[in-house]
Amino acid sequence: MTVGRPQLSMFQRVRLRLTGLTVAIFLILYAASSIAVYAIVRHVVMGGIDARLEPVARYIVQHPTDEAGIIAHIPRQPAGHGAGMVYILVHTPTAELTNAPADLLPILRSWAPPAGADMAHSVHAIPAGDLYRVLAMSIPGAAPQTDTTGAWVIAATDADRELHVLEGLRHVLWMVGVGGGLLAAVAGFYLAERALRPIRKAWQQQLEFVANASHELRTPLAVIRSNLDIVLEHPEQTVLANLEWINNAHSETRRLTKLVSDLLTLARTDSEQMPVAREPVDLTGLLQHIEELFEVIAADRNLTLISQIEPDLHVQGDRDRLHQLFVILLDNACKFTPAGGRIEIRAQGRKPGVLVEVSDTGIGIAEQDLPRVFERFYRADKARARDTEGGAGLGLSIARWIVDAHHGRIWITSRPGEGTTVHVQLPPTTVR
Repeated sequence: MTVGRPQLSMFQRVRLRLTGLTVAIFLILYAASSIAVYAIVRHVVMGGIDARLEPVARYIVQHPTDEAGIIAHIPRQPAGHGAGMVYILVHTPTAELTNAPADLLPILRSWAPPAGADMAHSVHAIPAGDLYRVLAMSIPGAAPQTDTTGAWVIAATDADRELHVLEGLRHVLWMVGVGGGLLAAVAGFYLAERALRPIRKAWQQQLEFVANASHELRTPLAVIRSNLDIVLEHPEQTVLANLEWINNAHSETRRLTKLVSDLLTLARTDSEQMPVAREPVDLTGLLQHIEELFEVIAADRNLTLISQIEPDLHVQGDRDRLHQLFVILLDNACKFTPAGGRIEIRAQGRKPGVLVEVSDTGIGIAEQDLPRVFERFYRADKARARDTEGGAGLGLSIARWIVDAHHGRIWITSRPGEGTTVHVQLPPTTVR
């Protein structure tokens, strides 16, 4: 329990980092797209305004001496300030032509460009608060070099409405960005939790696996050490006199060897370093061979071994792994079936593929334990959990991996006191 809290803290930090990364990616993408949208809209709006200003200003610059033509191209002044009206102020050393109202004229003069300046666009606010788009251009050759005021033309129009629309667009983009950032934070926090859920579960299983493995390894090591300590306490005695302790140590060594082998198998399956062959396997012959191996074991335990194996059953897979699978199932059946019981192997072709069943009349498994029997180190029979018959609880985990590696299905049906049946469905073979 002491390891749980630091690990939860670690996963919480990872969750926060993933959330921060999600929000950062969203903000970067949103900022880039918003800037692009705003720049495009502003360019279109300003281009539309400038399209009203530039033709008039260019005509005046190109015909600086044609006063009548200039007057004809100056838009007529409406009453007061007209929305969208283009106001022109043409200044030369000899004349000043304008269509601007009297209150706007001093302001237009204040926007006069420096002598010789090229076309310049800008936005200015007048004292009344309106925003104007201004185009100021110098008129080349229209004034003597000694004239410091120069000759110029100013075209201006009230752009208050358009610029306020752009300001509103900017505010909307900001609000959507803030709201989207908060939404991205909430969604990122939730999705990070969902993404970390299988990782947290795998981490917890790994911790349990290490703890259970350590416990399982410690038990046979303690037995070996205690028996060897007894032998070492009597160095004067012969090997024959200490044969019981030596046999105990040897028996636990075999158990330890099998446990380490099973742990290594599971570790390799987790890292996907355990290759599984894909070749035709005579399943009928394989099951008959395994039956012959267990006939002696069954007879030694006073068990009846029955087989009903259809001929000519074939699957595509790894013969060694399938051999290991059915040895595990028969070994469990023998371990948990009392003397006088019966074990039966049935194999038949059934769509889709082949169905193999190993049944026994043993102690059975409680219904609440059935969903967990394939978990590592889990033993439904607590009374025999630590004896040599009970095993370490790794056999069914390895069996399930073998079936999964062959793209099959394994499940168990059982009733306490009546027996257990393990069902293995293997996919159809391509070779008959």
